[in-house]
Amino acid sequence: MKARFLFLLCVLGFAGCSEAPLPPDQFRLNAADVYERLTKSDFKDFMRNRQCGILIYIKIFRRSEKAITWQITSSGREMLQFTANIEPVRAGVTRVSISLPKDPKTGREVYDGEQFHPRPAVLQPVRPAIEEQIAALLEGRPFGADRLVHRTNDGNTFSVTNKDRVCLVQRGAVQSGGKPFSIEDEDVKKYYR
Repeated sequence: MKARFLFLLCVLGFAGCSEAPLPPDQFRLNAADVYERLTKSDFKDFMRNRQCGILIYIKIFRRSEKAITWQITSSGREMLQFTANIEPVRAGVTRVSISLPKDPKTGREVYDGEQFHPRPAVLQPVRPAIEEQIAALLEGRPFGADRLVHRTNDGNTFSVTNKDRVCLVQRGAVQSGGKPFSIEDEDVKKYYR
């Protein structure tokens, strides 16, 4: 009888020691460690998994202790910028929120999955992929396309389906040995002036 009671007490004790899961934008790292990991990352997995048919380059564009902004370019032109905002929550826990600019023509977040781009830089929607890349870097694991989840304004979530047919067609052409597309192609220059 005593053995069962001790066993039950041990099980309950270990169960109480486990930490509650954090929201998807929070990590068990202090802000300085988050900053260091993100500034040392190269985003090659992100580029490999999300690049369309044009050649893109990604680099840190701006940084401070509270935010890091990356810039994606093609043919020397900016195609996209995104920022990781770093905010300590409590000792050893940091929130990382992503900021993307609005498209001046539509007022919507750029590359949100609902817009047409004649030479897209990245597969839409881009926000879930950026969030997954940040999480993968901070959790020390590879980028997982199967982990992409799109969050809607009303709080609902759903698995991301690739909505960007233009990107998929152009990416497929390049992957099958074709020449990369360019934003300098005559049929698309009017979009990037």
